[in-house]
Amino acid sequence: MDDSRLNYIAGFTQLEELHIRQMPLRDEDLVNLSNLTNLKRLRFDSDTVSDGGIGYLADLTSLEDLDLWVPMTDVGLSYLGNMKMLDRLQIKGDFSDAGLRHLEKLNALRTLRITSGNEFSPESLEKLQKKLPVLQSFKVIRSKEIKSRPKTREVAPTFSLKTLDGKEIKLEDYRGKVVLLYFWATWCSPCVASTPGLKKFYEEFSNYDDFVMISLSLDEDESGLRRYIERNGITWPQVRLGLHSQVAADYGVSGVPAYFLVGPNGRIFSTDRNWDKLKAAVIRALGVDTDKKSNVLVESEGE
Repeated sequence: MDDSRLNYIAGFTQLEELHIRQMPLRDEDLVNLSNLTNLKRLRFDSDTVSDGGIGYLADLTSLEDLDLWVPMTDVGLSYLGNMKMLDRLQIKGDFSDAGLRHLEKLNALRTLRITSGNEFSPESLEKLQKKLPVLQSFKVIRSKEIKSRPKTREVAPTFSLKTLDGKEIKLEDYRGKVVLLYFWATWCSPCVASTPGLKKFYEEFSNYDDFVMISLSLDEDESGLRRYIERNGITWPQVRLGLHSQVAADYGVSGVPAYFLVGPNGRIFSTDRNWDKLKAAVIRALGVDTDKKSNVLVESEGE
């Protein structure tokens, strides 16, 4: 989707499933979802939607599966209380014990996952579980503080991680090389669509000794990630971070895909998502003669 207003969605009143990813949204854009009363599954992530936007979803009482990766508070939780058909709910934000009480009416919930910047009292968590009679899976995660994304010329946040094949990699070990960090996930449609292009990109630039590419996956399911990598013949280093890693937080990553090109001096060289600009940045960082510039062919994702 590329219409940030969601105007065209309002007329699809029989729509039952909607996923919105990597779209710049404002609170008022979500008014276009308020008439989708037949919606059963809704998932979206946005750093720019607040509790006010969630208020437009209050009448979507047919929802059975709701995944809101947006910064909510107790006020946002208050708008979910009438969604009594919810079977699965995943939310994130800064919540309190009082906010949890808004979820006690969701009697059909079987799966509940809460990522919160605040801690809950054991008493409030126990009470919530007792109020939800069919709850089978209940997980509370203390969220990492997501920092601002590092800008060009800033020092890239360091890390020490293990790849899926058990090798330890440290960013500082690649000083003197050009490193492309690619944050992604198998559930990210643009990421999946980019896989063939990324393979061509890596095949071309891997001929340069001073180029390194590392994929950092936000997938929670390691076995599914491994199957995807094997099925698609992906050969560069792969790390599974999961949804709540400190590394993603240090890089200000709350949605994927995200790209960080680190120069030989350990500083951010580029954060472009446009493939043409990213390729040009890699060439400049490598110091390749522009008259012999790489002719890598990669599907463009746009800005």
